[in-house]
Amino acid sequence: SHSSQHSTGAFGLANMKVLWLFCLTVLILLQDINAKKKPKPSKKCAADSTNTKKFQKYTVTKKVKGKTVSIADQPCWFDASRTDCGKCKDSGKACGFPMHKWCQNKKSKTGCQGIPNYKYTLSSSGYPCYWDPKKLDCAWCVPKRAQCKDSTQAQKCGSYCEPATSMKCDGVLTTCNNIPKCGFGASCEKQTGKCKCKKGLSGNGFQCFDSSTGEPAVNPNGNVEVSIDSESNFFIYPHESELFPTSA
Repeated sequence: SHSSQHSTGAFGLANMKVLWLFCLTVLILLQDINAKKKPKPSKKCAADSTNTKKFQKYTVTKKVKGKTVSIADQPCWFDASRTDCGKCKDSGKACGFPMHKWCQNKKSKTGCQGIPNYKYTLSSSGYPCYWDPKKLDCAWCVPKRAQCKDSTQAQKCGSYCEPATSMKCDGVLTTCNNIPKCGFGASCEKQTGKCKCKKGLSGNGFQCFDSSTGEPAVNPNGNVEVSIDSESNFFIYPHESELFPTSA
């Protein structure tokens, strides 16, 4: 009877091990199934996956190896130093960066699809950054929208805008009343909040050019902008301490 009890106990222990192995196998399989169900986070930006077919009716195009591509040899409205923007048909107007090789309906009041937050952003570069107005690589917003602070998302896919009430954006309206920086030869039009090139000059307000010669406007005063960082140090010493500096 003792041996039968021993064999029964051993059999029960073996069954328990088999049950544990079965449960562990099922658990691993379930985790594997759940992992496959979860969508992998997209590593691409909106511009990488945007179908440009919608822009073709507003853009001058050509066929290259059977594929329709835009003719992008025009000056860019958001950055006059570039000449790789789309050539538009009469019904179109140029998109901002990074969709700058294409054009959209000239009646559109938003940015082109593919630009980060395109409903609020006209271009992800070309406007002075509110935290550093000397830099012209921040978002150009739809009127009454705010340029958002720098972020990991902005560094990856481009600067963008959101409604001024967005706490996450923590931004500033893109007007020269809020970001007081216009280019040489331009001044801030207070009523519209836009930088305008002065008479005899043309441009986007941040880059102005002589309308007859095409030469860029220069600083009329010849002044050089200089930024100085200063640091103050405070020391506390006991009264009449030898460490306290005194005049001889």
